[in-house]
Amino acid sequence: MTDASKDTYELITLKTARCTLREFTSADLAAVHEYAQDAETTKYLDWGPNSLKDTTVFLNESLGFQLEIPRTTFDMAVISDAENRLVGASSVTIIDRENKVGALGYVINRKYWGSGYASEAAAALARFAFEQLHMEKLLATCDSLNVASEKVMRNIGMTLEQKFARHKFMKGKYRDELLYSVTRDDWAAHLRNRSR
Repeated sequence: MTDASKDTYELITLKTARCTLREFTSADLAAVHEYAQDAETTKYLDWGPNSLKDTTVFLNESLGFQLEIPRTTFDMAVISDAENRLVGASSVTIIDRENKVGALGYVINRKYWGSGYASEAAAALARFAFEQLHMEKLLATCDSLNVASEKVMRNIGMTLEQKFARHKFMKGKYRDELLYSVTRDDWAAHLRNRSR
């Protein structure tokens, strides 16, 4: 794999045991909108359910990110290899280039919940962030009621850093938000422990 932190335009593809993570194309609109317009899939997210226009705006933004030099945001389509189907998305964004801090995000079509795809995709992007983007710390957040998302963060070695009470007003009510993080060293230790 090439060094994605270089000041060049290059699309990224990552492989996991069961998935391919690739950057979005304009042909992904229908598959993205399938999960983005679903109220249950987006229940705990600060966006959605999307109109087709909302999803089109997101996809166009993602395509624009691919042209950034240097790159800041990597939005990846999560493709199930077994079904050859787009089942969700995962992303890493450099939020502080000087201090080498990035943020992870992920969403999976609810037809595929419980499959482990979110953890697999997030783990691949964590590796990409630490090994290719040279991040020193990764952050991720979730609604405090989103138990599945919290499990994904723990699965990739993240630990709870802070709980923000009534931090966001969305979908008609105030929500508590959890902030998880992992440093490069703790992530490496997590991988060593999993391989034993």
